[in-house]
Amino acid sequence: MNIPDTYAAVERLRSGKGRGPRVVMTIHGIQPDIYEDAGDYRSVLDAVICTNKLACRLVREEAALEEKRIYYAPYGVELSDNHRQCSSGGPLRIAYSGRLDHFQKRVDDIPKILLLLKHKGIPSNS
Repeated sequence: MNIPDTYAAVERLRSGKGRGPRVVMTIHGIQPDIYEDAGDYRSVLDAVICTNKLACRLVREEAALEEKRIYYAPYGVELSDNHRQCSSGGPLRIAYSGRLDHFQKRVDDIPKILLLLKHKGIPSNS
């Protein structure tokens, strides 16, 4: 999680002992305050991982982070042409991996999706 207070704590640890935990910041958005934090703590950050190319560019330009500390880790997965098709042999299983935060995420959509699947005759374990 991006909690600037932890960056400040690591900065204090490193200034006193010269060592401290490694720090990696993840960037999932393009809000200016994220890049301000990255810039303010660029000396503490060992790496920054961005989920899109724009974020990679912004952290390089706005936070003045070196390219070698910026990593791109996109969301999603690529499927080969041989990916498994859904079969009607059993219930559809849906895995939700993310925050259960109503403010920012769409967790409330899961029951609606299950209902739509039921109306289409697709069984699920709900």
